[in-house]
Amino acid sequence: MGQRTRLLPLRPEPPREPVGRNCTGGGAFPHQGRMERNSSFIRLHLFRLDAFAGGRKTGRAGREMIQGGENKIPGLRTSLLWAVLAISACGSVSVVRQHNEKGFIREVQVREKGLPRLTILFDYDAADRVTSVSKMLPARKTPAAVSSLISDAQGRLKIHAHRETLRQGNRDVEDIWVESFFYGYSGELIRSETSFKSAFSIARSKTPLLVTRYFYDEGLLRRCTMQGGVFRSEALLDYKKSDVYRIEYKKASYRRQQKRFEPELHLEFRIKDGVPVRAINLMTGKALSSRKEAVNVFRVELIEEALRRLAYSSDIKLLLSDLERSWTR
Repeated sequence: MGQRTRLLPLRPEPPREPVGRNCTGGGAFPHQGRMERNSSFIRLHLFRLDAFAGGRKTGRAGREMIQGGENKIPGLRTSLLWAVLAISACGSVSVVRQHNEKGFIREVQVREKGLPRLTILFDYDAADRVTSVSKMLPARKTPAAVSSLISDAQGRLKIHAHRETLRQGNRDVEDIWVESFFYGYSGELIRSETSFKSAFSIARSKTPLLVTRYFYDEGLLRRCTMQGGVFRSEALLDYKKSDVYRIEYKKASYRRQQKRFEPELHLEFRIKDGVPVRAINLMTGKALSSRKEAVNVFRVELIEEALRRLAYSSDIKLLLSDLERSWTR
């Protein structure tokens, strides 16, 4: 999906952004939820149930699960991102920010070598929650991408709708999908449904509808299942203390000739510091050739996406930072 989270009932004070030696940042957002900085990284407690209970538990033990950085589960490359859209002005790229009367970011202009590269626009509701984020390009009068966000009565992310025009070879394609989030009595995410609305997004995801379910035990995410039109899969998480160190993944695909689902994949991912570092094909007993291949399979099989949605349900800032990186890279 488009590069492509804990919602609290009260809005915290706007976070301060990091200022690096060669880069500067600035801005403030009204998004619910909290993140804490450890050196230049953001640490996220992704798999703990108490991190998703509507903000009722916000202690260190409930947030410190995954350290952001390149290719971290669930693909949250959040290094040096303290405030959402804290785009740094480095080298030939500069950023101009405009705030609304409440001090929240209204517009981010990205320039390269002095020329406009793109503009990101933010819309808010009466409760100062972001309702839409739009990507504008100099050559277009209409948005190149729009993400719309709807929260429920408790302030939790309920719907994330996305539409983006992508360049594929010498033609434009439309990436369109809608995600719906469903919560349990304790506020934890128990199910998400992603409806793919364009031929491109359906072909890429191999299904028009993806249903993901999340299962917890003693406050930890232990299992998630994914169901598409022609496949069924599940990921089983094993922990050492509170850290995920192993994920077992099984996938079955529908065989039309046999008229039944049959096993297709059985993989074991070894996780270190939140990163898939190696993978073994348990059907053949052979290891995948490299760490890069393990990370790629982790993404292609939508495991990363499943964990990413879980993170978004806990803290919407993570969703917005993913959008920013996707649109500005």
